[in-house]
Amino acid sequence: GQEPNCNFDIIEKVDGYIVSDENCLTNKEGIFVAGDARVKSLRQLVTATGDGAVAATNAIKYINGR
Repeated sequence: GQEPNCNFDIIEKVDGYIVSDENCLTNKEGIFVAGDARVKSLRQLVTATGDGAVAATNAIKYINGR
């Protein structure tokens, strides 16, 4: 679990980690990422959990057209 295993060739990555903005949105519209798979400075359970909440909230907004 220490090495990223993100096999999505259409999504921008750095050193195997998925690049996203503060809303957990990737470079592909409608695709969100959370947790240790994304580029970030701190990899801990609490930050991954927070990412999950942010990604889920923004995915719902995206689906609902907001």
